[in-house]
Amino acid sequence: MANETLAQGFELFVRDRLTNPSVPVVRKIGNITNLGEFGGTADDLETTNLDSKAKEFVRGLADNGEMSLQINVARNDLGHKFMWKAHKMTPAQGDPRFEFIICDSTGTDLPTLDTSDGFDPPADREWFSFLASVKSFRMPVGVNTVVNATTALRISGEITSSWDD
Repeated sequence: MANETLAQGFELFVRDRLTNPSVPVVRKIGNITNLGEFGGTADDLETTNLDSKAKEFVRGLADNGEMSLQINVARNDLGHKFMWKAHKMTPAQGDPRFEFIICDSTGTDLPTLDTSDGFDPPADREWFSFLASVKSFRMPVGVNTVVNATTALRISGEITSSWDD
């Protein structure tokens, strides 16, 4: 093994302002079995004109899309309860977008909140942060299995990262 990063130990946190709006907290989403792909795809903007010899394009804005995650549901996990409540939010209840941060397995420090209640990322880990709404929280229940859920996050805006430095 060269210098690969192990997936085991990755964690997802949310800035929870839903449970107690006057006191936001960093909430871990526990029991994740799979963090789906995330990252953007830019639009192609056509710039072809009558002088062009072939179609021409420039890069447009990135759409950071959706990210799915699978979790083994635990009824005492406050992160799971947050995700359930967040997916049921209506615009009348406020902005349904929340700050999320993914931290890799290279360290153990946890994210905290800075003085403006935004994330203060951990110093000893690589991380990716974004704003997203919880689009769905779906739980199939079957014979001889644990209850799990698939959740979809719709990313809004830019993904920032420790890789940006």
